[in-house]
Amino acid sequence: MVPDLKRARLERGFTLKEVSSKIQVSEKTLARYETIPGRVPVDVTVKLMRIYCIPLTCICKKKSPC
Repeated sequence: MVPDLKRARLERGFTLKEVSSKIQVSEKTLARYETIPGRVPVDVTVKLMRIYCIPLTCICKKKSPC
């Protein structure tokens, strides 16, 4: 999960500021979500899936196929 959120954001050209604004959390919180596995609330996970246009399996699996 750790690299997948950051990778998804970077591959889509988003900054921490842009995404944190969209999901209504601070940049620091989003950065923490990207580096600490298992700490992303379900509602935030759903928002990130929609923003990044990726399935849940790409966010939740440790060895993601994405």
